[in-house]
Amino acid sequence: MQDVWLALIVAAGAIVTPLLTAALMAHLARKGKEQDWARQDAVAEQAAEAAALLLARQSASDEKTEAVARQAAEAAALLLASNKLVAEQAAASAQVISGKLAQVHDLVNSNLFAQMQESHGALAQTAVLMHEVIRLNRVAGREPSTDALATLAVIEAREAELGAQLADRAAATKIADTKVS
Repeated sequence: MQDVWLALIVAAGAIVTPLLTAALMAHLARKGKEQDWARQDAVAEQAAEAAALLLARQSASDEKTEAVARQAAEAAALLLASNKLVAEQAAASAQVISGKLAQVHDLVNSNLFAQMQESHGALAQTAVLMHEVIRLNRVAGREPSTDALATLAVIEAREAELGAQLADRAAATKIADTKVS
């Protein structure tokens, strides 16, 4: 019987050893999987915390970005309003300056025109007087000097030139007046 027991023990050992080894391996594999799952759970928890922190930072960043965008929009609106005001003031100033320049131009033109008329009149009077002097000299039996004749020619040429300029200015003024009206 001892042999039977020995055979049973050896057979039981041969049967139980693989079963125990398989059970131990299953237990170790299960424990390894549980440890893996615990690690994965810890990693997932850390990832969730990181995602929550990232979301909080992103929303804070979005709020800051929106605040900066609002400030930029306000600054742009203020700049636009300022540019419009400057443009309006520049236009008003340009209109005032243009009006003053037109007045100055009119004054200068009218003064120049009056001066030209006065010079033309003086030249005409001088020409009349020179003709009278020449006539009186001829009546007295003397021929006029070459200087007197040359001076009279210059006076008459200048009188004709001024007369033409005055006529041109009068025509240009008439055209300008019809365009303005």
